[in-house]
Amino acid sequence: MEARVRLTGMVRHLIGEGECRASLADDAAVEDLLRALVERYGEKLGERLFRAPGELSGSVRIFVNNQAVTNLKQKLGAGNAGTAQISIVVLSPVSGG
Repeated sequence: MEARVRLTGMVRHLIGEGECRASLADDAAVEDLLRALVERYGEKLGERLFRAPGELSGSVRIFVNNQAVTNLKQKLGAGNAGTAQISIVVLSPVSGG
């Protein structure tokens, strides 16, 4: 399967790209995609995306075909034909009163 990944916020700044593509197995899960991106772009990306192995940082939001993903084991191809459209959003912490 082909995944088109949009990157925003700090992730975009960190890797210097706003979009990339990844070729994955047809049964790939969200976690497989994230591991492939960390392998491609380096451990600094992993530090930004994950709080602990297999656990997303609280500021990371992932959307597959405009649907929020909460389970990293979710299959990317589930219910999707062709290219999955994936958005990885890292929200900036908010402070103030």
